[in-house]
Amino acid sequence: MPRVLLATLCLLSTSSVAAEMAWDIENDDAQRYYVESVTVWPWATWLIAERNLEVRATQIELKMVTRCTPVEHRRRTHEVDCIVEDAALIGVAMRAKEQGDLDLILQEYDGYLTGAKLTYLQRRDGRMLFFGLTDVPNQNRRTSAIREFLRGITRTAMSSLDFQIDKRMSEDGVWVQPTNRLLEFGNTWSMSALRDSSATLGESATTSSRVIDNVGAVPVAHMVVKESAENVVVTSYGQGTWGQDFDMWMQGDLLFDTKQGSLQYRSWQVWGVERQKTGNQAPYANTGWFQRLEPDEAKDVGGSGSWAEHATEDTAVGLMGDVIAGHVARTNAGSGGGR
Repeated sequence: MPRVLLATLCLLSTSSVAAEMAWDIENDDAQRYYVESVTVWPWATWLIAERNLEVRATQIELKMVTRCTPVEHRRRTHEVDCIVEDAALIGVAMRAKEQGDLDLILQEYDGYLTGAKLTYLQRRDGRMLFFGLTDVPNQNRRTSAIREFLRGITRTAMSSLDFQIDKRMSEDGVWVQPTNRLLEFGNTWSMSALRDSSATLGESATTSSRVIDNVGAVPVAHMVVKESAENVVVTSYGQGTWGQDFDMWMQGDLLFDTKQGSLQYRSWQVWGVERQKTGNQAPYANTGWFQRLEPDEAKDVGGSGSWAEHATEDTAVGLMGDVIAGHVARTNAGSGGGR
């Protein structure tokens, strides 16, 4: 599957195939997914171990294989449980000398995630609602902060399934999703760093980390660009404001299986630029790659640890390179980071 589908596809008018697109979550068959999700923050965020270690990181990648099974069908929604079959986390420390400590933290997070359970609610039209993470320790403030961080990055990755289909699409195969969970920051920036002594003294200190409210909506336009008897290719673009001070953009492509009523592939690029009076602020960016796996298909996510060793060949990393390069070019041209 090409990295950017739109570059090689021409616009076609929609037909009955596109008009009859619909999610099929009614059956109880398990679906296996592989997903890569890379996040780059405008400022460093704290990652902490259960004991002692605390490191500031500037970017992180999550890779995981999940097996998802609907467990309850309701009138308007479906509840789906996913088991994380395998996971890997790769990151970059703000200070090179701390990379070894960050590797240890990410390996600890790998152990928490592998075998954990994810739960989400999905509407019948594909809109994703609630998302939860269980089977991760939650005994004290440190483990609570770790679990919330892991819930944030896994929710972003699994938000690749947030694809709302509107039967009122135009004759040209265009419709608008009011907002998309891929554009939400989650709680990854509210990570607390606790002093090393807190494990024994019960004292804690919160860093100056930012908390970005998930307030707002970024409309995402979907457009059918190609279709066959069994598949529909859709490209997406969104632009708007998130929180109180971030201008957001999104673009991506996906392949929807009309026979099975599910996603086959999806790629996305999300970036946001903080509004400010002076200076150039580094962007928030998230990119990802999602694919559906066959029931017994093997997929090796690799190990957890340093970026240079584990993440250089991943599709989501290449997409992130495109985003950052584009942002730099726009900033140098004086356009302020917009599209």
